[in-house]
Amino acid sequence: MSSRRKRRPANWFTVLETSAAQWSVAVSTIIVMVVIGIVLWQLGGSAALLSNTTTTGGDTAAHYLMPQVLSHFLQSGHLTGWYSGWYDGLPLYSFYFVLPDLFVAVASHVIPYNVAFKLATAMGSILLPLACYGLAKGFKLRRPFPELFAAASLLVLFEQSYTIDGGNLYSTMAGEYSYSLSLALVVGFLGLAASGLRSGRRYVAASILLAAALAAHALPIFTAMLGLGLLVLFDLVNPGHLDDDGLGLLRRRGMKPRSRRTRASVVRWAASVCALGFSAMAWWLLPFVANQRYANPMGYVNAADPGSLLWPGGDRWAVWLVGVGVVVAFSLRSRVGIFLVVMTIESGAAVVLDPQGSIYNTRLLPPYFLFLYLSAAWTFGVLGVNVATGIRQWRMARFAARPLERRRPRDRRVAPGALSVGLLGSALAATVVLGALPQSQNFINQRILGPINSVFGTHLLDDAPIDSVGGWAAYNYSGMEARGESWVEFQGIMAAARHVGATTGCGRMFWEYESNQSRFGSTMALMLLPKATNGCIDSQEGLLFESSATTPYHFLNQSELSVAGSRAQVGLPYRNTDVADGITHLALLGVRYYLVSDPSLVAAARHDHRLVDVARTAAYPQSDGTSLTWHIFEIRTTTLVEPLTHLPVVVPQMNASAPQWLQASVPWYVDPSRWGTFLAANGPASWPRGTAATDRSPGVPATSISKVVVSSSGISFSATRLGTPVLVKVSYFPNWHVAGALGPYRVTPNLMVVVPTAHRVTLTYGATTANTVGSVITVGSLLTMVLVGMGTRRRAALRRLVQRR
Repeated sequence: MSSRRKRRPANWFTVLETSAAQWSVAVSTIIVMVVIGIVLWQLGGSAALLSNTTTTGGDTAAHYLMPQVLSHFLQSGHLTGWYSGWYDGLPLYSFYFVLPDLFVAVASHVIPYNVAFKLATAMGSILLPLACYGLAKGFKLRRPFPELFAAASLLVLFEQSYTIDGGNLYSTMAGEYSYSLSLALVVGFLGLAASGLRSGRRYVAASILLAAALAAHALPIFTAMLGLGLLVLFDLVNPGHLDDDGLGLLRRRGMKPRSRRTRASVVRWAASVCALGFSAMAWWLLPFVANQRYANPMGYVNAADPGSLLWPGGDRWAVWLVGVGVVVAFSLRSRVGIFLVVMTIESGAAVVLDPQGSIYNTRLLPPYFLFLYLSAAWTFGVLGVNVATGIRQWRMARFAARPLERRRPRDRRVAPGALSVGLLGSALAATVVLGALPQSQNFINQRILGPINSVFGTHLLDDAPIDSVGGWAAYNYSGMEARGESWVEFQGIMAAARHVGATTGCGRMFWEYESNQSRFGSTMALMLLPKATNGCIDSQEGLLFESSATTPYHFLNQSELSVAGSRAQVGLPYRNTDVADGITHLALLGVRYYLVSDPSLVAAARHDHRLVDVARTAAYPQSDGTSLTWHIFEIRTTTLVEPLTHLPVVVPQMNASAPQWLQASVPWYVDPSRWGTFLAANGPASWPRGTAATDRSPGVPATSISKVVVSSSGISFSATRLGTPVLVKVSYFPNWHVAGALGPYRVTPNLMVVVPTAHRVTLTYGATTANTVGSVITVGSLLTMVLVGMGTRRRAALRRLVQRR
């Protein structure tokens, strides 16, 4: 009878070790889903995101109508076009980003428009944890690093030191959801680059992600190029000497790193990705670059002390940890560690060194905080893994030192690698989740970190309003319908506008600004006039301030026609309230209606013989106990097309750049005595040449204008006399073409003049050379991607066939 050794029952450590090793994918999935669940919870969950309400809050309230406009563009096969609803018209998506709105325009055919729009605003924040997880996988990092990176994304999303610059949830709720989506796509792109540069694969996928990121927002593309360049530099300067695993484990175990590709192949991969990615967006990129002088510089200045932006009190723990990470990364020669800490340093340097220009340095903060937290997570993970490994080695040494009769198999299994790393990842993920939630930060500061805070003289975590992100999300996603009496008032204004459009006629409407209009959900809520009136009544004010060179003149008018205008553009010669001069300016811009509620402004409007009161709303109760009635006045002197009395004066220097145009045009605009002679960027040889100070030019024979027809993408009219210049009160842009006339020519403040060569003149919005060339390049890029993708699949199939044989 053979004797058998009785099997010991598995202890709980053995069970946990086996489970951690066998279910690592499930554990990773659970951790990532928990992180995404936290984001969804703070955004209000399905109850908020799937409710059929009108999203509001900050700039988001105005963004709300843009996908509907894009739907009309798509019907004619275009992604950009002319939108007449704001600022005398502007080239929509020529200077802004189409991807989130494209999602809404397409998805709204399947789900309600309101729901599709909410999902678009939340998309980038939901994708960021997945993108950070993918970044770790692209660097071949093992557990717990992918989970740590996903958890660290919460710290990025809940960063509280800024609320409008992009990337975090606060900025997303304020309207920067395009930036959030682009940042997530850039992180995913860098993960593919980290993998593809060493494998030579996936460059089509990387190109698609790069193009998608650019279609979502341009600013994070600088981060993508900076990161790609750094990865290429690693393999060019020091090929094969940086470990993929990020821990230096290969070198410490005497193993050689994996074989690397040649320098030439690395450069080819990066060049191919950039060529395909940017070529795929050439349809937008070329016109964007070519038309920069027609954009509007808002005059914003960089932060006076940019260094303080990088050192907020609640984030100093991460800065100190990254300082440790610099030493650890270079001592381990870790590719991912060096990449993260260098990207953190370079992103911070970009904020500090950014020159004054069209990119404001605070807009470069999101990449800094992204890599700051990812670097901190990597440093923490490396330290934790080394501690766990040290414990395991110590236990193994003790096991080996014991006599054979005293050794127990389970002694070797105390703190094994799979278990310790798994537990570390889970514990740290839970810690980061806890620290990222605004509800817990004050508690941690007061109850746990109190002694440390007193030593550092500042809180290691920011004090946060309870449920601050959740409060913003609840406000936005509950919609304008949740504004109570203010929603009733808003509906009354829109009903009055529809009535005026139906009885008096369609046209542009200027509305009085007051900060208390936030009662509608946003001070920009009245920008929805075109949507509420089905395009009949345009809002003179709109979003996308930089996209229209007519924007500064609107804000000058707003200061004259409001008790306290916003004066949003910096550096303009604003005047105090003056209704008479304001109406003169509105007539020049072709504005037909003046919407006003302040009693003093209503009284001034009634005394102006050019105005007639055509509609009014009911009296709506206000929070201060008063009531408010909105009046709509028609400006009877307004025309959209009118003949000039003098030839314009061509000032070629004005056409050089946007600031030069503004410097010459604004003094002309604020002085109506100079309006007899318009200043032009170019014109026929018969027009006089002069300077921006020219006051008069030769007169021209009179003509009369009739049969004016306005459409969404054009305007036509009849003129009795040929050769007399005619002013068309539509914002100038080089995509305008004319039939039956010479021109159009850009004149002050930002309108068009044509010289009829036929009695019927038609202006239409079409394509320029940059549009045509860009579209051809894009089509070629997409075809190349398809052909390369088909070739890759064919080669993969052949390899599988050979392996079977």
